[in-house]
Amino acid sequence: MEIGVWVWGIGNREEFSGSLMESLDFLAEHGVSRLYVKAADGIYEWTQFAKVINPLKDRGFEVWSWSYCYGEDPQREAELALKAIDLGSAGHVLDAEAEFRDLQDNAVAAEYLCSTVKAFTDKPLWYTSFAYPRFHPRFPWQAFNQHCDGAMPQVFSAYGGVWSPTETGSIAATDYSNAGLLKPIVPVWEMFTPESQSLSAGEYVAAWNDALEFGRLDIFRWGIVGAMGYETLRMLKGGAAPHPCHDLVNLLGYLQGDLADDFEKAMLGIRQEQNRRGSMRKGQVGKYLANLETLVNTLKTEGK
Repeated sequence: MEIGVWVWGIGNREEFSGSLMESLDFLAEHGVSRLYVKAADGIYEWTQFAKVINPLKDRGFEVWSWSYCYGEDPQREAELALKAIDLGSAGHVLDAEAEFRDLQDNAVAAEYLCSTVKAFTDKPLWYTSFAYPRFHPRFPWQAFNQHCDGAMPQVFSAYGGVWSPTETGSIAATDYSNAGLLKPIVPVWEMFTPESQSLSAGEYVAAWNDALEFGRLDIFRWGIVGAMGYETLRMLKGGAAPHPCHDLVNLLGYLQGDLADDFEKAMLGIRQEQNRRGSMRKGQVGKYLANLETLVNTLKTEGK
């Protein structure tokens, strides 16, 4: 299973592991092989893509570009997509959502944007948009379906509550098929709750099983997944069950400050020790659990 993550600002410090460039070793170790890096927003180029594409490729990542599209100036949006591809992007994704849906001449804009980009490149061109076309009849599905190589429905539970990880992603696949798409789809998964907290272990398992149907797991908001979330994904990729303390760590994730971070690091320490030794002696387990107990007691005494 290939894991990809979407990136907005490469310099933004995410909650669990610093900026993107500071987290590359961590992501690679946890099975991430593809990065989608934002290259444009409407008519404005994001120069970050030009700065990082070669360093990211040198580190062994497959790098795609993506651009948020409004449709008001499809010529400029097409130019920026093609510029990102010329810089060496392995493929490009057009992100078209509410603004494109609500545009008066959106079908004409979509036709120009998609056909122009596709005419000047043989690289993969995909698009990402709403999870369920049935709820957005004004969106120009026909043009995107005709010219793009596939679709990436945004199955996000935090925006609208239409989808939840316990439902199958094939519901979105059926909706796209009904909208006229006869090409592949790969859902883009939102691996966090509306409160920007990591999912429960059971929800990770459900999302992972759904992703197996499509051959890839793509994640939005990579930093909010959290260290334990990536550890859970790595275990699922290896065929193992999630760590039993996953949900406890997520509960502590609601707390702010260094104590919650220390707790998560301690849990990862247990997993790393198990990986190194294959098994753990009773005394070692006791040492880690004693540290965890101390942290929990400290949280209680501070009224958290």
